[in-house]
Amino acid sequence: MKKWQLLPLFFGGLLLFFLAFYMGLTPKQSLIEAEALDSAPDYFLTDVDIKIFNQDGTAIETLSAKELKHYNESNESYLTQPNMSKSQQGNNWIAKSNFGLINDSSKDIYLNGDSEIIHTNYSGGTIHLNADIILYKETTQEIFATGNSYLLTEAGETQANDIGVNINDETISLSGEVNGQYKTAK
Repeated sequence: MKKWQLLPLFFGGLLLFFLAFYMGLTPKQSLIEAEALDSAPDYFLTDVDIKIFNQDGTAIETLSAKELKHYNESNESYLTQPNMSKSQQGNNWIAKSNFGLINDSSKDIYLNGDSEIIHTNYSGGTIHLNADIILYKETTQEIFATGNSYLLTEAGETQANDIGVNINDETISLSGEVNGQYKTAK
């Protein structure tokens, strides 16, 4: 066989070598697949302690949590062991739970697992609302409690499947297997 006849075989072998090894060994542009990042939080904090102060320097809102994961895609923050408080016009609110979710847009708060809200009004009266799940709707100023819900006041205790509280007009609605025990006036 003549040398010029071997030349196409040589170039063909070189092309095969290039395709088999170089193309197969080209590194990816990113070490992490883009799909894996879609479900990852854009930031993650541990041992969170946030305080908001008024003009006088008094803390009016606090948020503490063991963990906070924020997801930009869904515009939500997921909390582990959240504990929140808010003071306004002589009213104090404390909310805590095993898990929580805050919607960044609507400012709604969803508490799940051994959830509790404690409200102390300006005259000193205290109300405890406990449930498996509690939802606070910022725009309507309403609280919805569901699952093992009970309301404890100085007058007595009320249990129901679902308890709704309208903060603005200070009304409470109860539904599903409602029962209660109240103190009588002497």
